[in-house]
Amino acid sequence: MNRETLARFAQIFFGLAFIAFGLNHFFSGNDMAAVVPDYLPGNKVLYVWLTGLAMLAAGLCFVIQRWMAVPGYLLGCLLLVFALTIHLPNWLSENAALQSAGKAAFLKDVALAMAAFYMGSRSY
Repeated sequence: MNRETLARFAQIFFGLAFIAFGLNHFFSGNDMAAVVPDYLPGNKVLYVWLTGLAMLAAGLCFVIQRWMAVPGYLLGCLLLVFALTIHLPNWLSENAALQSAGKAAFLKDVALAMAAFYMGSRSY
């Protein structure tokens, strides 16, 4: 298998994962609304649905290999926002269970953000 074929498979599976993540935001919106920060105004489920829609759109662009730069960069920014506003405060909390989960989620989202930036940069 050559490098381009392997890169294409990675791109497809990365996109499929974000399509699944996006769908999960719609199916589990009420449960996920609990982690939306309290300082955001309005309906928390709406924020969950909007981020799910963004993940679906980015994932679809990666799968069909079209218009990947902007969705890649925006998805990377979205994931960094999640890491900094949701997971980092959990990691820094006094609660040991939240610390453990927050650390893992923070590192995961930062890594996925970097992968999204890379996918966006491969759009030529």
